Amino acid sequence: VCGDRWVVRWGLGGPKGLHPHCISKLSLCLSPSCNGSVQDVQAVGRPGEGPTELLLTTRNQLQLLRGTQLRQVWQAVGSTINGAPVAGFFNDDRVPDFLIQVASGNGTRKSLIIDGSTGQELWAAELDCRSQGSEAASVPLPDGRSAFLFWAGDCRAAKPSALGGDSERDGQYRLYLLHPAYPGLLVELARSPGPVTASASEYRHHH
Repeated sequence: VCGDRWVVRWGLGGPKGLHPHCISKLSLCLSPSCNGSVQDVQAVGRPGEGPTELLLTTRNQLQLLRGTQLRQVWQAVGSTINGAPVAGFFNDDRVPDFLIQVASGNGTRKSLIIDGSTGQELWAAELDCRSQGSEAASVPLPDGRSAFLFWAGDCRAAKPSALGGDSERDGQYRLYLLHPAYPGLLVELARSPGPVTASASEYRHHH
């Protein structure tokens, strides 16, 4: 295991929370395979087992590495990735999945959940929004899965403008909730007139 924390970050001074021999192996692994510089590194693992894998994020690629030899498990390549992936449990295989936000057409954003077992897409939604807010979050649910929350901003209004044609963007930031039991439903929870720089989440189960 290359770190003693669940999440490590790659900053200007290099990866934080990694043993020196792991940094050396990581550098060797990255040089032939990664497309662009590394933006984020996360140590992930199954519940109760501790972190046994590294998730690397570059400008347009996710790569999952396993074990002390940093063997590649899968690689997902796509559009420009914005921000750090958020780990959670979207399906019931007890393997962490990852919410990412990527650039879509016309400068808008698309939200995806990537299967932690295969690197395949589990869920996707393209919102007509040009900006993302603060980092997304996942909230554990009683059944072992996770709900995901994320902000999106500068969205186009749902109703057409009075003059016809395309509706105008309202400049507001919206907080969305995705529940794994209802993947076809994306719930808007709140709005903010400006960027949200920090957020916190808590789940309360009521009998």
